[in-house]
Amino acid sequence: GTNTIVSVMFVICDICQCEISSADLYEYHVNGKRHQVQLERYKRRKDESERSVYARGFPPSTQEHELLAYFCMFGPVEKIVYDEKKSMKTKVPAFAIVEFKSADTARSVATYGQHVINSQRIEIRPRTFKELRTEPYFPWQREDNNRDLPWQKYNELHQKLSANNIQMGPYEATQPRRKGKIKGPAPIKQGRAKDSEGQDIVPIDVKEFQTYLEQHQCVGIQTQVMLLVELTQVTTAEFQSRYTICKTLEDALSPFFPGMTVNQFGSSVNGFGIKGCDMDVYIDLTKLGIPCRTSNIVLPYIKDLYTLKKKNSGPLSQQEVDNMRPMDKLKLIQRIITEHAPSCMDTRIIPSQRCPILRFTDYNSQIKCDLSINNKLALQNTRLLQTFSLFDARIKPLVYSIRYWAKLKGIAGNPQACNRLSSYALTMLVIYYLMNTTPPILPPVEELSRMWRDRTIVDQWDCSFVSAQFMPPTPNIQTIEELLYGFFQYFSHFDFLANPMSVRTGKPITLDLSVLEKTLKVGVIILQDPFVLNHNITQNVNEKMLTKIVKEMQLAVVKSERWFDVANAETKSIMDIFSEDVPVGFQPKKLKMSRKPKGLAEIGPYQFLIDMNMDKLSRADIQTLQASGNMRLTWCKKMIVFLYRQIERLLMFDCELAVVNLPVTLKPSRTYSVYRHVGQPLRPITEEQGTEQEMEGQEEGMEGQQDVGTSQEVEKNWSDPNQPSTSQGDDQHFAEEAEESSQPQMTAPGGEEYADVDFGSHGGWAPAGEGPTLPHVVDGTELVPVENPLDNDEEDEEEATQRKEEEQRRFEEEENQRQDPSYIQYDFGDSEYYVDMDVKVMCRIWVERKNLIKELKERGFKENLQLEQIVSERLFYEVHGPAQKPITEFRCVMRSLVSDSGASVLVDCMADTRQKEYDCIYHYMKKFVLKNVDKFFYA
Repeated sequence: GTNTIVSVMFVICDICQCEISSADLYEYHVNGKRHQVQLERYKRRKDESERSVYARGFPPSTQEHELLAYFCMFGPVEKIVYDEKKSMKTKVPAFAIVEFKSADTARSVATYGQHVINSQRIEIRPRTFKELRTEPYFPWQREDNNRDLPWQKYNELHQKLSANNIQMGPYEATQPRRKGKIKGPAPIKQGRAKDSEGQDIVPIDVKEFQTYLEQHQCVGIQTQVMLLVELTQVTTAEFQSRYTICKTLEDALSPFFPGMTVNQFGSSVNGFGIKGCDMDVYIDLTKLGIPCRTSNIVLPYIKDLYTLKKKNSGPLSQQEVDNMRPMDKLKLIQRIITEHAPSCMDTRIIPSQRCPILRFTDYNSQIKCDLSINNKLALQNTRLLQTFSLFDARIKPLVYSIRYWAKLKGIAGNPQACNRLSSYALTMLVIYYLMNTTPPILPPVEELSRMWRDRTIVDQWDCSFVSAQFMPPTPNIQTIEELLYGFFQYFSHFDFLANPMSVRTGKPITLDLSVLEKTLKVGVIILQDPFVLNHNITQNVNEKMLTKIVKEMQLAVVKSERWFDVANAETKSIMDIFSEDVPVGFQPKKLKMSRKPKGLAEIGPYQFLIDMNMDKLSRADIQTLQASGNMRLTWCKKMIVFLYRQIERLLMFDCELAVVNLPVTLKPSRTYSVYRHVGQPLRPITEEQGTEQEMEGQEEGMEGQQDVGTSQEVEKNWSDPNQPSTSQGDDQHFAEEAEESSQPQMTAPGGEEYADVDFGSHGGWAPAGEGPTLPHVVDGTELVPVENPLDNDEEDEEEATQRKEEEQRRFEEEENQRQDPSYIQYDFGDSEYYVDMDVKVMCRIWVERKNLIKELKERGFKENLQLEQIVSERLFYEVHGPAQKPITEFRCVMRSLVSDSGASVLVDCMADTRQKEYDCIYHYMKKFVLKNVDKFFYA
């Protein structure tokens, strides 16, 4: 039975995690169903923990049936909780919880100290269980019972700091400043050693490594390289220390961010880690769950965090975390670590536009850790390198030896902002080389992605690839010695400036520099990330460092050539390339430093690019483009057609097609006005072409007698050339709005309501009452009245003057034709699709455009391409009208640029820049087209 408690404010029930506010509710709660169920569950879990042991330290490849067979030798086993996938992914010592049927069996297993599974000693300890009081208790009795909670166990430290008058600001560490020597043994330093200049040094000195070679009597390059791997790779103790750091971070942060995960990435877990390397951690805050705590937890100092000013306690929800800026998240994490994880010392935030990080040092192991919150792509890079390291046994020792050599020569290792290759970039260089051996050892990442059925999309990037067990075996049988020599030989003659490298395709990027500069940051070495295709991982390398890299590789080639001489079979050593000796007569080849890669052109002043943006393409668009067989080329075709519609329909420019290489037909949306020809055409014309143009001009003259603006349907797809134009007279909504307006309705020339304008037989713009009633221009030729032969007395001198002026004008035109680059035959290069056309601007369609768009929007029109065309047609036919001669004219070429890494359309405009309004019209057209592409093409 229970005793009734009288005169108490409230008591606490640990079993149900609640408070009982009155004596009347006490007996009701204790005898209630909820308390009895929770009490029974607590007793059952306590019994399970007494019959269980915790095992760790066995190899990750250990199977569950192997553990069952081993522990059954001690007694009957109830079950084994074993997460094989998690241990294989994180590369930490695997763990298992073994539950026996008897508690005596579990105690005997825990006391036995010689457990060996798969030739490896494992650690066994009793399973810990948190004891709770089975009966409610008073609040002042809670301290001893909850001292081990992670959010309360540092209260004593805070009291000591307050007693010593130490101010605790938002960035202060909770550990007091140590004066003098620390009592007790110093912590073991497993961090990266530094030299006098603060730069990295290798894990083992060259002389020390040579001593090891002599002691072990290693003969052969392959044996020596394997010894180097054993001496420089991450040790088991370091793996355990890194696991402890992750566990400390999880215990400190999980009360504030329930459901968060701590993930290691980088060299410490990708299979190529070096002893003493830094630790990279990614905190995933994107999948927060429901907190298990019933009470709140006090947040640290947050008054300077805008989105959390009104919040005093945690835990935080997913929406609250998503509303925070990345820097605010790092500040909050830094303060939580400072208060609840005192072993993480010297915390500081390193801002970065791409990926800000929080850096700290673990006091126990002296390991430096970089913590990030928006670097999920780095996990995929780590998994990829891990897959490559497990695929072939030669890859790991090859990477270790090359990285050790590069650090000795001062060309790799990037501890601070400098121009050396980072360890990740150097590893990717080795991967790229292994993709180009004969035969290749590694397949391209793109091929691995095609082999995987499901898609892994991270931040709009395709990060799919198969694991090592599904990769096809390689027929290459070269030794490590041959591969090491081949690496130096391959890159000592490699043209870095002319061959941008892509690990995703395994071959150089064949893309114009103008397009490439829009894609990623171009440097003297271009090495594209396998997943983030707009990131150059070697962009920090400058010309001076590239020269040094090539020189050291050429020197390594000369030194390693002696390995293949039979006379040096017993004396050859890996120390040949590690030493600082320079062979007699060695002369490094000079590297030609051209500013731009060979064959890549620069963007001109009247050129612009439109790149294929995968982020804006919908899933349906991607499927449609992929169904065509060539996704990038199909996109270029649609973009060229879309641009032609913008220039010809919306800007109302007269576009005369000269050369078209498209699988579709481009049709004009209207009959162009006949105007007086100005100057010569912008390309050379042969006699045959001139005859063809005369015949086409006669046909156009016959067609010019028809009414213009006869489009009948509203355009649905602006990238389809066969769709007709959208005319203002055919738009029902526009007609209804126009009837309400007080202004008179005006249609395209030839309409019945356009009575006060006489267009003539050729559709030209001529207001009624002005000029002759007969056409003054026929087929592009100005009609001149016949002169009276009797009036030639005073015309001789005038004719002579006119003749001289005409000759001078022709001479100037011929001179301009020779100097103007637009008259030169255009080189379309490797473009599959292209359009070359002459453009005449007959109307200032941009004048009053904003005001008219604003007026139509107020009347209910939606902002789309149909509205743009309605505005253009009203301005062209009703407000301004076409000019008697072109305002300006230019040559416009649109062509496709396709490579394995992307696609673009280049718009190249050529004209006589002495035209007054050409520069303004070009920039307006560029701005207008890019705006519509961004708004409507991907919609």
